[in-house]
Amino acid sequence: MKFTTPERLLAFGSTVFGLGAVFVGGWVIFAVGSAPSRLWEWPFWVGNVIAGSSELRV
Repeated sequence: MKFTTPERLLAFGSTVFGLGAVFVGGWVIFAVGSAPSRLWEWPFWVGNVIAGSSELRV
């Protein structure tokens, strides 16, 4: 049984892409700066939740 199947690579790639999108989105909203604090805090909160759950999984 091979461990480098396309399904596993696709799942790993989508996970990395998802994490990157969350953090990049958070930085973009942070860079705007003119938005209310509540609006640009939630991407970091979501990122922390995702990071915490990924640490628990690994």
